[in-house]
Amino acid sequence: MNMHVCRVKLIDVLVNYIYMLGFINITSSNATIIIVIIVTLIIFSIISVVRRERGLVRIIWILIVLFLPILGSLIYLTTLIFSHKKSLNI
Repeated sequence: MNMHVCRVKLIDVLVNYIYMLGFINITSSNATIIIVIIVTLIIFSIISVVRRERGLVRIIWILIVLFLPILGSLIYLTTLIFSHKKSLNI
């Protein structure tokens, strides 16, 4: 299976998941925008974890972000913001 087919299948799965939410009435273009935002959030979180964390903490955060992508990314970025504010004494 080539890479293009894998990407198309992943996008189809994500679009179908968003459609299954039922309470959200969205079009396919809106679903695409939501998917791009979510994937960007996850990639940014993983890059941030790899750059800032060390050792076992890095592995734990990567696992959290991979197994709970949206929630894990939001939790990591929130803790990152609060730890940065704490180090600046804000």
